[in-house]
Amino acid sequence: METARIFKTYKFRLHPTDEQAARLEQWFASVRWIYNAALEQRETYGRRTGTDLHGRPSIFKGCGKKRDDVIIQDSEVGWRMLSDDPDLAWLTDLPSMCRQIALQDLDKAFDKFFRKQCGYPTIRNRARNNSVRFQCWGGSNAIVVFGKDSVKFPRIGRIRYNRHMKPHGRFGQASITKEGNRWYVCLTCDQGEREIAPDCDSAIGLEWSVDAPITLSDGTCMEPDPGLDRLEDLAKRAQKKVSRSQRGSNRRRKRVARLAAIKRKQAARRKGRVHEFTTKVVREHSVIALEDTSVRDMTASAKGSRARPGKLVQEKADANRWIRNVAPYQTRRMLEYKAARRGGAVIAVDLHDTAMPCFACGAVSKGQRRSRANFVCGECGHKESADLNAARNILFRALQGRAMAPHQALRESGHGSRGAQKAIASPPGPATMHASENRDDGGGNRQSVKRGELH
Repeated sequence: METARIFKTYKFRLHPTDEQAARLEQWFASVRWIYNAALEQRETYGRRTGTDLHGRPSIFKGCGKKRDDVIIQDSEVGWRMLSDDPDLAWLTDLPSMCRQIALQDLDKAFDKFFRKQCGYPTIRNRARNNSVRFQCWGGSNAIVVFGKDSVKFPRIGRIRYNRHMKPHGRFGQASITKEGNRWYVCLTCDQGEREIAPDCDSAIGLEWSVDAPITLSDGTCMEPDPGLDRLEDLAKRAQKKVSRSQRGSNRRRKRVARLAAIKRKQAARRKGRVHEFTTKVVREHSVIALEDTSVRDMTASAKGSRARPGKLVQEKADANRWIRNVAPYQTRRMLEYKAARRGGAVIAVDLHDTAMPCFACGAVSKGQRRSRANFVCGECGHKESADLNAARNILFRALQGRAMAPHQALRESGHGSRGAQKAIASPPGPATMHASENRDDGGGNRQSVKRGELH
């Protein structure tokens, strides 16, 4: 039986005093300085072999034990090496574990870069990086203690917080962050392993669209949020005011803070909406099928080049803004970890040929997409919403490939070709899929799911 380890992060509002807030700001600056200094050290010594001033191979192997053939960056910054330097003595107020975590973050950033999972590590600045992390346990001793109305951190003492829910699991790390003028503490808990046993009888397909941001294969959809449009208009006006302000002026600084506050409202509203929708979907369905899409490809600009200018550039820009308001990546990430908590699964299928085939008969013909929202099959006359037809095709593909890769299942069953899809036509009408890949007919025989099968 497949299992997955479940981690959950709780976010609580923090209320430090003025003295505590000033000290936390200094800790944030210390973490940034250590991270940037370690990054600069790697860039200085990370040269080709033989180019070092002392003739040593300048190759970093991350944090670890020292060796003679390579340069190893220290895994921690000791108190003595900082206290002896008067210019760096202010860094000693930061707890030692926080200095060590900053170096570990840089090591992980380089590991992800060499695995081509992210870009090259960049320096941290005050505008984007305001956080400090702690280990909750040091062996058998509790370092960070969460009480009813306060959290006890090393060196700084107790800080009041709003505990709106009780955390469950073994405490891992706790981080203090600042977003605008608000402070938060995030607690990561290890909730153990869960069995992944999805029930295909409660499966659902999901399609991204513009008119209705998300359409499910049962006909329900997420309606557009007019509040996000209003915030977008406010953000445009605030951005114009910022662009007309003189750089370095107090007026520009205030307007930038106003724009950042609007952007935070947008992000919070979008995230809360996605949380509500994904929680509802995961509670009602054990298997969620969706397209394996890339947000970068979906929101690519249509402006083209000077030699080949694009078409409908403004319309594509408006569609991109709608797609970002839906937050496809965030929605998929939430569906994956929420489904894993409940023993479900999220299946990503190939996005090619999910919108054009008719779900009822599998035929592909010219003129089926009468518009962006309407679908009419030229073979069987099946009519329904184009997004709903695509969502049902996605679910069909996911269930066909539940026991194997989706493209392999479609190829072996013959449903991957257009000719084979035409051959498995069924009577037209309002079709609903059986949500199981295979089912028992009562005599011990397994029957496969077919397109347009009715209940």
